Amino acid sequence: MIPPTVLYSATSASLSNRQKYPYVYRSIPNGVSVYNGPYLWIIKNYGWRRLAVVYDPNDAFTAVCRFTLFKFLPCTGSSYRKHLLQGLPKSVVLSRHRLEDINKRTVEINTTILSEVIDKEAKNLIENLKDEDIRIIIVDAFEGDARRIFCEAYKAGFYGPDMFWMLPGWYNPKWWRLESDVEGCTTEEIAMVVETSLPLGMDVSPLSTVNNVTVAGITPLEFQDEMRRRLQWPKYEGITENGYMSYSFDAVWSIGLMLNKTVQVLRQRNSSLRLEDFSYNDPTLTEIFLEEFATTRFFGASVSLYIIFT
Repeated sequence: MIPPTVLYSATSASLSNRQKYPYVYRSIPNGVSVYNGPYLWIIKNYGWRRLAVVYDPNDAFTAVCRFTLFKFLPCTGSSYRKHLLQGLPKSVVLSRHRLEDINKRTVEINTTILSEVIDKEAKNLIENLKDEDIRIIIVDAFEGDARRIFCEAYKAGFYGPDMFWMLPGWYNPKWWRLESDVEGCTTEEIAMVVETSLPLGMDVSPLSTVNNVTVAGITPLEFQDEMRRRLQWPKYEGITENGYMSYSFDAVWSIGLMLNKTVQVLRQRNSSLRLEDFSYNDPTLTEIFLEEFATTRFFGASVSLYIIFT
């Protein structure tokens, strides 16, 4: 048997398939659980009836598109109203509890969804969206592809204040003004599309916004402050803060708690086995590891979901 593997940065929804990956656990949420609630919350609350999803055929994006929108939104509606964005707040914060609550609800929405895969040339994609007069567009792709899409939108004149784009919030700051890697458009032309439209960036805050005490005896903010303090130490010179710190922190704690529970199980069984006896050929400890991982619960340094306007 294979011992459990704990991932702190892999977000592919496919890894949630327990039959295919029975030994994989992770401290970072998968793409579906992250975007499911916010997409549905926004679509339902603002009465959107027609929208498009354009996505990279990469698994990380196709899984979100396949499992999130098309699972919950039947393509039966046909009406469309402009200016549905009035009153949309500048920021929305959804705690993990709130997110789970949204995901569990039965969603009754009649929304027509146009699906487009991003290929080497985004020209046809933009032409299709323009022909269908779709003005609400969800983009699930890396920022290089987003720049290509916005370049073609500029060429087609497909931009303006009645266009709404939902994009990953983990793009680089001012990603549309970075040195363009797109042939046929300048950074100013791409910026024209972004800055005259209404873009919304959506991402996961790596640090929980709930100020409870974690399993480590400190709050998430105290954990962040301590990490930043230690990064000032001379021996960490050149090492910078990254967005996975809280996830790796929680991953380490999950392993530690699982091992402690395993020790208790061995004592209850009066077993002569010790953690130090573990080997990859020993099914007994591996089975206990898997059983205890499946029931390990604790409050860690991550995660809340936030939505911000770019």
